[in-house]
Amino acid sequence: GAPDDERRVEIGYDLVESARGRGYATEALRALTGWALARADVDTVIATIEPANLPSQRVVTRAGFSRATVEEERTATDEYDMETALLLYVRRT
Repeated sequence: GAPDDERRVEIGYDLVESARGRGYATEALRALTGWALARADVDTVIATIEPANLPSQRVVTRAGFSRATVEEERTATDEYDMETALLLYVRRT
């Protein structure tokens, strides 16, 4: 969707099991994030991940994302009606 008032967009992904572990998600995430951050109206790309989903956490880390601060997670929980059990990862320009 379009960037929010804070110039953020959210990204999500999923792969069929047979495609996992081959680097496809990391490659696609890097490309899409690069495209989004090259836009004049986007400063931050966010991703929310379940704490038990370690492979997805590794994907976003390899793609240049970092864990959000506690305050950023608290804000996202309020603004996006995000489940408090999810972890927030961010990548900025």
